[in-house]
Amino acid sequence: MKYLFDFDSELIGSGERGRTFLELSSGRMIGLDPEALKSWLKELYNLSNRELFWTPNLSKELLDVAKLYLNDVELAMDCFNLALTGQHPEVFIQAIDVAMSFSLEAQEVACENIFKAYPLESHEQALRDRRSLVRLMAVQSLPRFGDAALPVLIFALKDSDNTILHACLDGLGVLGSSGVLGEIEPFVGAEYDEATRVRALKALGKINAPSSLLVIEEALRDFSTSVKISALESISAIDGEESFELLRKVFPDFAGTPLESSYQRALFARGAAATRNILRPYLLSENNLLAKRSTLQVGMVGEPAATPVLIANLLSTPRSTELLDALVSCTGVDFRKTPDPAGTYRAWWSAQQETLPRDWLRNSLVEKGFELDQYFDDPLRCEPSKACEQLLAALISGPPRLRPLVCYFLYTISNVDAQVILPGTPESELLRRAQPWQEFLNEIDGA
Repeated sequence: MKYLFDFDSELIGSGERGRTFLELSSGRMIGLDPEALKSWLKELYNLSNRELFWTPNLSKELLDVAKLYLNDVELAMDCFNLALTGQHPEVFIQAIDVAMSFSLEAQEVACENIFKAYPLESHEQALRDRRSLVRLMAVQSLPRFGDAALPVLIFALKDSDNTILHACLDGLGVLGSSGVLGEIEPFVGAEYDEATRVRALKALGKINAPSSLLVIEEALRDFSTSVKISALESISAIDGEESFELLRKVFPDFAGTPLESSYQRALFARGAAATRNILRPYLLSENNLLAKRSTLQVGMVGEPAATPVLIANLLSTPRSTELLDALVSCTGVDFRKTPDPAGTYRAWWSAQQETLPRDWLRNSLVEKGFELDQYFDDPLRCEPSKACEQLLAALISGPPRLRPLVCYFLYTISNVDAQVILPGTPESELLRRAQPWQEFLNEIDGA
């Protein structure tokens, strides 16, 4: 009754109303029954200016209330989250303790909410907590502070808990600062466990610094399969001529081995044109294995010149799935379901070898009702924007078997590379990978 007149008065401002509401709350919430408490919490949540008048005592009271309702997780969590208002430093430790009194499943949610609310200094404080979950959640939250969090993450690398160490390495990779390479590279060493080395290699790949390639190359010679695969992925993620040359250099180490598919993924992530350029020196190699495997890889990414070699290789293995798949990609025609695929491809090649690959593509698209200019790959006769627009339409909506060949010509017209798109690439992924060409087209249209 003491507050009622002022609270209902039209003369009182919203700020004073909020202050009055919070003064009414202080010391009274702990005595409310559950239904009344829920209603009151709702009113507090709806106070738009509550941060201006929120006090540490209100937070402490709500945390005490939360502990009373641990058997009602939703109500306890509502009290807990509201208690984080104001991010008062003197409440931080109590909030952590209450978070850890929740059930195991809710502990992570509560800790995550704390670290979303509190500043970097509180994260540093949490790294000295004896509970590993608290330290882990603090580390996982650090990247949101950007480069300011780097010293804290580097400090956390000394943590004895491997899970926290791995989270630190992940965070350093996310921040992508080349200044921390010296802190990450030692964890690639053979003295560390496999999982730690894999995380360190992935972080190096995300940082994208050519100077780390020597350390990564050393990992390629490791006995661990997962370490080798992670090293390949990291090399592929690093831009520049040095990583390009390293991928070319190590091809003989993976060709024809069980890890060739991992090497292929690293190549394909780099781009279709990059794959062709990296493997080009091996296409005419005197080493028969290297010549065959490199031809197969470039055929998969739509290189028409691989066609006669792939067809010749079918003589010894006429039903080789990988050879037939590569032929579909580099010719745009699919004879895999015919009674004699190898013989059918030989007959097709006999009839088509004098025809330009551009016509293989155009004839197939026109037959399916798509428009493609007769001179689409000649910039003097057809505007590149028109050709790209038609090819992109065919890539997105045309027959999947033609995708690699379409990508081949998109590159020749735009000189823009993209991740490999295969006949079986999911549609959502196809759109993402085709984005560089869409951006090229947008730039031309906007010029």
